[in-house]
Amino acid sequence: TIRIVSRGVIGCRRLWRVILARPLRLWQMVSHKIMRWFTAPVLLLLLVSTFGILRETRTPVQTAAMIAQLIFYAAAVVGGVLHMFGLGTRMVYVPCHFLALNVAALIGVLQGLFRGAPSVWQKPASARDEEPCVKS
Repeated sequence: TIRIVSRGVIGCRRLWRVILARPLRLWQMVSHKIMRWFTAPVLLLLLVSTFGILRETRTPVQTAAMIAQLIFYAAAVVGGVLHMFGLGTRMVYVPCHFLALNVAALIGVLQGLFRGAPSVWQKPASARDEEPCVKS
């Protein structure tokens, strides 16, 4: 994801004048690509703002929103730990993967803006050493 997003950022930087000249393409780029890349900071802003609102006023809806967010992040941590040990079901992995992908997208944006994109994809060392998932 980091490589894909960083290359997308570089492509957007190179084609920015062409994209700006066509309003429909600009809308498509912003709504389908760029907004997706910034989900991680929006999630963090949502958590911080919900916490700030709860410090000022407490309504049942605000409290429920904070509890729901905390449950989601706790499920992400639990899902990540279970995934590391090969335990659990796919359902507990969903929050972990959602957060991991969005953090990777943010890293890709930063990398694309400041360092450029890697030109070659490399498998992680752990992927080469693992046994195949399906055994005969």
